[in-house]
Amino acid sequence: MRSRRRTTILNLCFQAYSVGIAIVSGVLLVPLYLRHIPTDLYGAWQASGNVLMWMTMLDPGLSAVLQQRVAESYGARDTKAVSEWIASGLWITAGIVALLFVVGMTCSVFLGSWMNLPSGVDQHQLSSAFRWSVAGNALMILSFSVTSANQGLQSGMGIGLIFVGVTMLRLVLVLVLVTSGFGLYAIAVPSVAMGLLLFAGSYAYMRRRLQRENIPFTLAPRRLKALGALLSVTSLGRCATLVANNVDLFLVARILGPESVNVLRLTRTAPEMSRMLVERPIAAVQPSLSHLLGSGGTDRAREILLRMLRLIVWLLGLLIGGFIVFNQDFMRLWVGSRFYAGTSINVLLVAAFLVSVGTSMLSNLCFSAGKIRGTSLVGFAQVLLYLPMLWAGGRWFGMPGIVAAGLLSIALTQGWYLPRAFARIYKVTKGDRNQFLRATFPAVLAAALPAAVLSRRVTPSWPLFALSVGAFAASYGLILVLLCKTARDELRNGYIAIQSGISRWHHS
Repeated sequence: MRSRRRTTILNLCFQAYSVGIAIVSGVLLVPLYLRHIPTDLYGAWQASGNVLMWMTMLDPGLSAVLQQRVAESYGARDTKAVSEWIASGLWITAGIVALLFVVGMTCSVFLGSWMNLPSGVDQHQLSSAFRWSVAGNALMILSFSVTSANQGLQSGMGIGLIFVGVTMLRLVLVLVLVTSGFGLYAIAVPSVAMGLLLFAGSYAYMRRRLQRENIPFTLAPRRLKALGALLSVTSLGRCATLVANNVDLFLVARILGPESVNVLRLTRTAPEMSRMLVERPIAAVQPSLSHLLGSGGTDRAREILLRMLRLIVWLLGLLIGGFIVFNQDFMRLWVGSRFYAGTSINVLLVAAFLVSVGTSMLSNLCFSAGKIRGTSLVGFAQVLLYLPMLWAGGRWFGMPGIVAAGLLSIALTQGWYLPRAFARIYKVTKGDRNQFLRATFPAVLAAALPAAVLSRRVTPSWPLFALSVGAFAASYGLILVLLCKTARDELRNGYIAIQSGISRWHHS
């Protein structure tokens, strides 16, 4: 049996790498895309990503269920159940992928008319690149199920190295193709190579693990039935998440035009990229959390999670203050002021970021504990509220209404249910809640004070921008440590841990 501690540390390392590679792809490469791809075509491509994500609703969220069930069974040392869950999950995934491919190829024919694109947009290139993305997306879904099974088996180093190698290869391929004038194909074609290589490497690693631990690879009809029952519920929540996250750009393209897609998409790039910094630690601990709960460690899980959530709240305070103060300057230096949506929309985007990140983390933690039905149903309820609010907001208030619709629908559904569900599952006491609030309030003050000082300055260059951001972060950290005893204790514990690690390294 693998060490949960080692698995979590390795997962954190590879999650940090995935954040870095996502920033390179989603931030650093965007000016390159805009230089080599017409702006209206790139905006239409961004909106077509919504259509592609809608089709993944055919995947009912199998990889998350598979990871949770495999990790829980592995923690209980039930190798027969581990085998049956993995085999059943992969067979279901194969059927989902085949259906997705057929639907995607059919949708590519109608892509331009659905988005009501002007005649000047190269719809042939858009549809062709979209078909490549459909194939790549199907392969990625297949590889995600295999990777989830590996994570349930507490794998860390093997699957992480496979991911690093494949993503680096994809990045090189994108750079070569986009600078060679391949347009949208430079973004779409490498996704096929990535999906194929990631699936092949992860599957080979999984079979090797199963053989080494004498775990058979057998299909059990009762597991197929159990997965089907779970997926009938998780599909609702997954559909809700996909629609909520991937309908706004499509609506912006129809109501405001493809150029406005770039404005909204690029203005929220910094918050979206930063979501990974906040959510990836939770994703890294999920396999070990299910494993721990499977072995009966609820009290230990509560202790770990409350500490982790406290650290994440402090990080959120830094990020939110930074987005409000610096996003306009970041946009001006990055892609130009014409792509900045304005201060009011930026504030709405930051508020939506806070609410969506908080509910997403709590949902994942409840899901890891086996609360699959409740988290899925409340997600479905959120999208039922979101869709009419989105349409009305876009028609009556334009872009601010579109952003506000997501914020309000999440707050009124998941924001009400998930904190209570988390408290019940992990037996959070009133004292735990009070301690958490006492650690949260200083973060608000620590962000507000330097934000008030720096909000009126303008940074004309990247070095001055970096200097301003550094000053804000240092001020935030200093004020937080001065105001919060828990933060001082965490800082002291971190220093002791580093000293201990250095000492062990010298002795070895």
